[in-house]
Amino acid sequence: MKFRCVTDSIRLRLGKSDIEAFQKEGVVDTSLDFGNHVRFCYRLSTAAITEPAVDFSNNCLTVLLPDQMAIHWAESDEEVSIHFQYPTGADRSLSVLVEKDFPCKHGSEKENKDTFHELID
Repeated sequence: MKFRCVTDSIRLRLGKSDIEAFQKEGVVDTSLDFGNHVRFCYRLSTAAITEPAVDFSNNCLTVLLPDQMAIHWAESDEEVSIHFQYPTGADRSLSVLVEKDFPCKHGSEKENKDTFHELID
């Protein structure tokens, strides 16, 4: 799973193996080790909720998707992404995009192996 961020926006990109783990376990996560016992975790998880949500605690960013939304997205060949705005305060929100990973034009065969190349027109 890849993580990208810019001001007030995050994106999670999941490869085929990530989607398979997500379907099986209801969660997929990975982390970055900064040394000195500092680790940043990012996770996609299903939850018994009605709207997508975001949580950040214990150095872990968790994007939570409602169970049925997550199942539909993971199983669909037509729905490649989920986008939502998560309110973070007065007149502020975090833009969240969760998407299936597609091959990169300049990526190596190894980098593109776990992507959704068959969904490209």
